[in-house]
Amino acid sequence: MSQDFKRHGPMGMDPALDKFRLKPNNQCWWCGEAATTAEHRIKRSTLKRIATSSDGAIKPQNVFKKSVNYQGPLKSINKGAQIRWSTNMCGKCNNDTSQPYDRAYDAFEQYVVDYHDEICRKPRLKWVDIYGKKHHELSKDLARYFAKQLGCMLATQRLPIPEELIDFLNGADQCHSIGFTLGVSTEVTSLRTVLSEEEASSYVGIHEVQAYKRDEALAALVFPYQIGDVHVLTEWRDGERLPSWFHHQILKLTRVDNSDTLMNLIHSV
Repeated sequence: MSQDFKRHGPMGMDPALDKFRLKPNNQCWWCGEAATTAEHRIKRSTLKRIATSSDGAIKPQNVFKKSVNYQGPLKSINKGAQIRWSTNMCGKCNNDTSQPYDRAYDAFEQYVVDYHDEICRKPRLKWVDIYGKKHHELSKDLARYFAKQLGCMLATQRLPIPEELIDFLNGADQCHSIGFTLGVSTEVTSLRTVLSEEEASSYVGIHEVQAYKRDEALAALVFPYQIGDVHVLTEWRDGERLPSWFHHQILKLTRVDNSDTLMNLIHSV
């Protein structure tokens, strides 16, 4: 982050951000229709995977969450503020228009779960290994899944949503001000130092989102997401051009040190 960006720190409902917040409304942040649904912060299919016991029963109490405002087993994987953003999307955007983006995420997560250790050992990732011949468009749909998550988070916080993000969700090929990158944990911070591959991939979380201002305007956000030792970074910087993984068929994986970062962490118990 360049020196002209000044860090606000973890967002939460930070009073320092109040001057940027919009008035409450009941509209879908994506299309403007009435908001009737609330998106999962972490996909229900992911929570279901983590909550499923060895006998095949789905038990929310198998899932432990640790965040700044909650610590303990979940009571539900279907509803509640601990697992959903606020009600800020219409049914069409959440259940129909964005379904290809959800499916792209499902394929990515399954690949991470199946090949967690292999991914972490190698310096690069090939999109074709996950998505086959359609990797160019499907890696872009994966980015759109995280763009949707970023939009839901901003709407929950009542903060402005970049127009370029909405254009990207509506099919634009590029989203220059929002970057999507992948990395893996350093050897020091790797979960695999203490856990099996299966246990490590049951850790899924959203790190504390960081906000930045420039010239007293909200100008940048960093939204970090993690599956096991695989890190997804969605970053917005107003007026800048950021790199994204769909620009590359073979992606170099950076090494991420998250030892001092507080996570909104979900894992099995």
